Amino acid sequence: IWAEVNLFNTFYRAGKPIRVLGFLKDITRQKEQELRFAGEEQYLGSMIKTSVAVITFSLRDERLISYYHNGREARNQRGDYSLRANMYLIAQTKVHPEDRAPMLEFYSAGRIVRGWGKSGVSGEQLDFRMRREVGGPYIWVRSTLTVLQDPAGEELICFSYIHDINKQKEIELELLKRAESDSLTGILNR
Repeated sequence: IWAEVNLFNTFYRAGKPIRVLGFLKDITRQKEQELRFAGEEQYLGSMIKTSVAVITFSLRDERLISYYHNGREARNQRGDYSLRANMYLIAQTKVHPEDRAPMLEFYSAGRIVRGWGKSGVSGEQLDFRMRREVGGPYIWVRSTLTVLQDPAGEELICFSYIHDINKQKEIELELLKRAESDSLTGILNR
């Protein structure tokens, strides 16, 4: 248990103390939030170098806080920090056309808040195809969302980690293809 203690002296008119009043407040929940948030920020720092992309944004005002791509901070040249506008730009320039709508829905602030509000748990995942560089080949990636309440206020912060799962996904798709058709005849299994 974390506790905050506030002590106050009460004085006579002559300046001599009469007694000490104390107030004890349970701040365990706040401290746990601070520790979770600090841990997530530390994890964020380590993931920037190994992830395809790391995106941090505010769910309250739907504002992009930071965006790292291939280990480097991606500067916003337009000065627009709207989550919706930035995710749309990423979808149009880097995400496979068939995966754009699911990706944009996945990053919808309203959907994330509703899901977090029901369970208080985060960790949702979405697999989609994305380019590491504009014009480069598409690779399979997995985006994982973590939502935490900012201990300094009432703001919900979402951390998104996008990892390269291309080799794993290619194996899965090959196994799925083999399961759907007979390897000898090529006829679809029922």
